[in-house]
Amino acid sequence: REIRPDYVISTIPLNRLAAMMVGSHRLHGLEGLGYLNVLFVFARIARPTLLKTEWTWIPDPAIPFYRMSEMKVLNPHHAPPNATGLCLEVSFLPNDRRADAPDGFWKKQAETFLSRTFGIRTAEIIGITVERRADAYPNFNKKNTRLIARYLSRPYKPRQIRHAFDLGIDNLALAGRPGTFLYLLTPEAIKSGRSAARQAEKYAGEIGNRSRADADLSHQLGRQSRAGSLLRG
Repeated sequence: REIRPDYVISTIPLNRLAAMMVGSHRLHGLEGLGYLNVLFVFARIARPTLLKTEWTWIPDPAIPFYRMSEMKVLNPHHAPPNATGLCLEVSFLPNDRRADAPDGFWKKQAETFLSRTFGIRTAEIIGITVERRADAYPNFNKKNTRLIARYLSRPYKPRQIRHAFDLGIDNLALAGRPGTFLYLLTPEAIKSGRSAARQAEKYAGEIGNRSRADADLSHQLGRQSRAGSLLRG
């Protein structure tokens, strides 16, 4: 099914957006852009808290999880006083066979990690949920970096960590990690959505102004045409 929207705020991965669009446009080359897939293991634990930082990276190749986070550190109301939640993350390249392991395997890995790291007993684990997200994070390998360089509004500079695309589509705004191909933390991802909404509002205002100007011009031309007819009569 084909639709022609007035404006699009896109948070989906750029490779999928490019594949969905029809006609001639600059996005076609981004269909080959690669992302990282992520598996999240959410553990609900009968302890008041576990960490002192929002996100903690785990630089140990022997541990399958590269990062853990506790949302209760951000806001104590994310969990009851006598419980907390821990999110453990595993990132995969598209062809990584570890992603095919069943949920039970990752639950067991989480139980082992929680026991060895925090001394958590099985009885303290309220529950564990496994979620998978494809194309969750941008993959800044050389191939992808060279690819997006052709679509940037400005070339990268040393130590630059942000970029903006010049896609030549006036009624399109990008937001979120997959949509902007930027590694945004949650507050920054929300901010990008608000920025996209402001772009949409600005575009709608400009279209409205042009429509009113066209209507005024048409009205004036109509009056001139009628005046000319009267003079000729």
